[in-house]
Amino acid sequence: MQRVDAKSYGVIPIFKDEDGFYILLVKNSKGGHWGLPKGTPEKDEEPIDTARRELFEETGIKDINIKTEPTFEEKYDFEQDDTVYSKTNTYYLGFVNKMTINNELDQIDEIKWVKISDAKNVITHQSAIDIVKVLNEWLSKQ
Repeated sequence: MQRVDAKSYGVIPIFKDEDGFYILLVKNSKGGHWGLPKGTPEKDEEPIDTARRELFEETGIKDINIKTEPTFEEKYDFEQDDTVYSKTNTYYLGFVNKMTINNELDQIDEIKWVKISDAKNVITHQSAIDIVKVLNEWLSKQ
């Protein structure tokens, strides 16, 4: 069986108000799973540019303050068509001034803002839940 390294990049949209932090989650059209917005680079595209483009395609968000540090990494393996993919998703943090919802989404069935402490009840895969847990701890120290 062939083994391939695969990389994706995304931005975790974050909104803060008096109730705390909220993040935007996306429901993927292909797998029907809830997770964080991300995607694969196009030819010669820089990681931050991939993350920004995918965020816009999946959520419609343009007005966002993206931080290049820190980044958060999610790693897992999956099998598809007799190939094992070792996947690394790198996430940047993006801060927004309002929780917007766009209905024109690319390969996304639904998006929703959730309180960061409740995200574990919505996100499908444990690896993404772990990222949000680390993010929540990091945000609470800022």
